[in-house]
Amino acid sequence: MQEPFIKEIEELTNGKVKTTIYTGGALGAPQDQYDLVLEGTADIALISTGFYPGVFPSSLVMELPMQFQSAEVASATYWDLAKKYLIDTEYSKAKVLFVKTTGLFNILSNVEIKTLEDMKGFKTAAPSPMEAKTCGQLGLGVAAMPPPEHYNALERGLIEVSWNEWEGAYTAWKVYEVTKYRTGNIDLATHTDIIIMNWDVWNSLSPDIQQAFEEAGGFNMARECGRILDEANEEFKQKIIEYDQEVGNPPIYYLPDDERARWKEAVAPVIEGWIKDQQAAGAPAKSMLDDLHALRAKYAEQFSK
Repeated sequence: MQEPFIKEIEELTNGKVKTTIYTGGALGAPQDQYDLVLEGTADIALISTGFYPGVFPSSLVMELPMQFQSAEVASATYWDLAKKYLIDTEYSKAKVLFVKTTGLFNILSNVEIKTLEDMKGFKTAAPSPMEAKTCGQLGLGVAAMPPPEHYNALERGLIEVSWNEWEGAYTAWKVYEVTKYRTGNIDLATHTDIIIMNWDVWNSLSPDIQQAFEEAGGFNMARECGRILDEANEEFKQKIIEYDQEVGNPPIYYLPDDERARWKEAVAPVIEGWIKDQQAAGAPAKSMLDDLHALRAKYAEQFSK
């Protein structure tokens, strides 16, 4: 997703802007990326808000449980919410080029999960406080653990349940190899990413180059990232299905809509708690959530045509 963005910038500036990507934490660990940009060590970085507890509290509106069933709709909604509520507040220390969400999370596990009750007594890993609260409401024990550690934890039986988008479960973390069961049609939550630029670097750019970044980023890039992730989710879900057929694992179990409604009711206190906490801090949480619902409906209809 970043490479097409960079390529478009080069094309729009007739080659004036060249960008070097450092992958695999070459410039710093994921939780250091924000400071790398603020300090000017990196010009641009993708930061995952979940790595910075307490720094982006209003952004958590996008991680509230069971709000979306499409990364394309979620990412487009996120951009509009960011413009209205976040860019001039929580995100103001850096220039925001675009935002995106991850894909939606479903279950890969070593216990069969078809109902809420099936999760009682089992453990999962949650890399963010919001996800931990959500999993707790579903009856799971929670271990604070970043995604790279999930594979070994599942293999050793330290946890039985992993929440992943199908793409991440297959490509980045490979937890499909150490789990037997899959439960879909949950779409529990998503994580949020911000692509930012150092303000001094931004202000040093000529107006025409700034315009190229604005044109390549923003809403269109947010939506495109979501669309790519939705396609990747379907592609890699199929690869997991093929793997399961080869090794004799059961097929994916999809929650019936009435059971999904029970899960949604179970996690409602997480949403209510976030609203209460944010309003106590003076943030317009209720307005943000109302806007999220309106934007979600708007883009779900628009993108389905």
